[in-house]
Amino acid sequence: MKHTPDTEARVAAVDIQWDIDSEDALEMLDEMPCKEAADALGISIKKYSSMSREERHGLALSIWRHCPAKLYGVMDLPDSVEIPEELLKENDSEAMDENIADWLSDEYGFCHKGFTLSKE
Repeated sequence: MKHTPDTEARVAAVDIQWDIDSEDALEMLDEMPCKEAADALGISIKKYSSMSREERHGLALSIWRHCPAKLYGVMDLPDSVEIPEELLKENDSEAMDENIADWLSDEYGFCHKGFTLSKE
């Protein structure tokens, strides 16, 4: 019997812990329009606009330390992603994890510190 995408279990990498240099993220934040940067940090544009660059950076680092998802948002990185089926054909789970890790880095341009595989 042929499986359709609706009946096959999908596998996703979830809780991806991207390895992002804070200086790169702060530079990205500085390049954003004020409204977009304020939204990314979850503060009002009025508050963001009244802060110095150093205050913005200090707040961003504090927020990102407690909520990495906001950091990933600034860098336009997902915290979960569906894994292409061809990467799941490896019989050796360690080799499969390594292939997925390489794919994530190649696909998104950043290394990561880990992820969890989850069937959807």
